[in-house]
Amino acid sequence: MERTGSQLEYRHYLSIFSPHLSGDRSRDGVWHRKAERLHALGVNDALVEVMTRAIHVARAYEGSDAGYQLTQGFGRRLKFIWLSTRSLLSVCPPDRTKPMSSDEVETTARDLNVIYINIRGCLDNLAWALPSALAYAGAIKPMAVDIFSSKYLTGIGGDAFNPVVEPYRTWAKEIATRRNPAAHRIPLSVPPSILDRTTSGDFQRAYQRFQEAQATAFAACRQGHYPEAEFAAARAAFEATETIGVFVPVFVHHPEDGHTPIYPTVPADVGQLLGLSTSIIEEMRLLAVA
Repeated sequence: MERTGSQLEYRHYLSIFSPHLSGDRSRDGVWHRKAERLHALGVNDALVEVMTRAIHVARAYEGSDAGYQLTQGFGRRLKFIWLSTRSLLSVCPPDRTKPMSSDEVETTARDLNVIYINIRGCLDNLAWALPSALAYAGAIKPMAVDIFSSKYLTGIGGDAFNPVVEPYRTWAKEIATRRNPAAHRIPLSVPPSILDRTTSGDFQRAYQRFQEAQATAFAACRQGHYPEAEFAAARAAFEATETIGVFVPVFVHHPEDGHTPIYPTVPADVGQLLGLSTSIIEEMRLLAVA
């Protein structure tokens, strides 16, 4: 079933559980987690649908830059987003509370950065596809290429695309300022766990034990001898530090901006990209058959 419009929005999935909602967020948490998972799965399926649609429309522009941008650019980027969203759901589902290991933190951070870098890249691919689709033969300044620039769209003869992108301008501005890890922006990161006063003390003591075990292992090193047992004890002591606290699915961008919930934010952003992309690709399809 094709997922578009409201089916890309979190509220559509939360409405499924409306008979169970009390209005008390602390009591309704379990239903929100279920809705967040369904939302992410629905958006992930829609990625494949929009990717397929883009490749189909690209056939009408075969051999042109519009065709290349839709397939080698936009289509590939959607695949990367699809793979990373699947990985994110596997490692960091909405209901996870177990603290993350170092490897899981890096995997989750990688997936988030891949998703957002390629959201920005998809918008660029769509913007670059339009001059060819509109048969615009004039010169183009690369820095002026922006799907949300009315001046750019008008300049290439794409006034019809201005009302298409208008509903997404606020979202695009928020992405650019708060969740864009590209270029000079700070990469997104994930806290492995949240500590309170008690667990913070537990962590400090556990980390001290790790440091002592590591120092013991290094002190036992000598030519021709690797202190395997001592290093195994140090690894075990470090792994013990990774079990303390509670994981909360949030990510951090700029240190002064606080944290942002992964769900439903990330699937919602992908859903916005897909909604906009669907409309632009449909306009491109109509141009091809005109």
